[in-house]
Amino acid sequence: MAAVWCSLPAAHPAAPSPVKQRELQNYLDDYADGRIDTLPWQVVQGLMAGESYIRSAKIYSVPRRFDLATIFVVTLAYSLLFGAMNAISFPPIASAMVAGFILIVGAAQAVLFGGKKPRMASIIAGAVIYSVVMVGAWIASGPRLYSAWQLLAPASFVVAGGGMLGYLSGVVIGGVFLVADKFRNRFLRRKVELDD
Repeated sequence: MAAVWCSLPAAHPAAPSPVKQRELQNYLDDYADGRIDTLPWQVVQGLMAGESYIRSAKIYSVPRRFDLATIFVVTLAYSLLFGAMNAISFPPIASAMVAGFILIVGAAQAVLFGGKKPRMASIIAGAVIYSVVMVGAWIASGPRLYSAWQLLAPASFVVAGGGMLGYLSGVVIGGVFLVADKFRNRFLRRKVELDD
């Protein structure tokens, strides 16, 4: 049983922690070399009791520091976005607004909560952006047409919609950084293999 646990790859949810794996491997080596007669049962019992290293799912978001792979992938993502908007004949001002919205949501992911809650930061950024735009539009034309009290119900829907769009933008941003991470891992692994 101990040999099976020790042979699990580190990414496997039931794999022991690196410290436990080294300890277990030392016991297995001692047993194979005849230095001990039996493997200490408390080690195996500890693994069976759930002392395994379970890696939580990684949440991709805007990092606080960029490397070259990240810059390349972000540049590619923005060029694809602008190319798609140009292909469906978006006006330039609409393209700038969409790109600006995504940029602000991405900046919020990196800055708010120390970068630890990117989903919440995306929702807050989207809701704040839509609130500011709605108040700005109301100041520009609304006081003549609508009183502040008449805008309360529509404002709640606008803020909720902004939060949802912020979340969706955050998902797209996370996807871009997932691609950047895969790109980085592939080329770093290839470089390490070439160096060996």
